[in-house]
Amino acid sequence: MNMNKNMQTAAIGDPHRMVSTYAVHGLTECEMLIPAGNARLRIHFSGGSLSALGSVPATYTTRSRIVMRLIENSPQFRQGRIRKML
Repeated sequence: MNMNKNMQTAAIGDPHRMVSTYAVHGLTECEMLIPAGNARLRIHFSGGSLSALGSVPATYTTRSRIVMRLIENSPQFRQGRIRKML
C-alpha cells in the first residue's frame, strides 16, 4: 500500500513542495531564454491580458527548485523584467 502511494507522489510531484509564479508585466505572452551554463532554458509566459480597465501580466508557474533558481539568478530577473508574484 505504501509503495503505491510513493509511486503516485512521484508521478504527480511532492504536494508539499513550494509553488512559485513569475510574471512579465505589460505582455500577454512572452518566451524568454534563461541562461543555464552552456545551454539555455526556454520559458513560456502566458495568460496575460490587456484591456481598458487594466492589464494582467503573463505568468509562468513551476514547482521545480532548479527552474526557480535559474529564473531568480537570470539577468532578466535581476533587471526587473521577470518578477516573482506573491
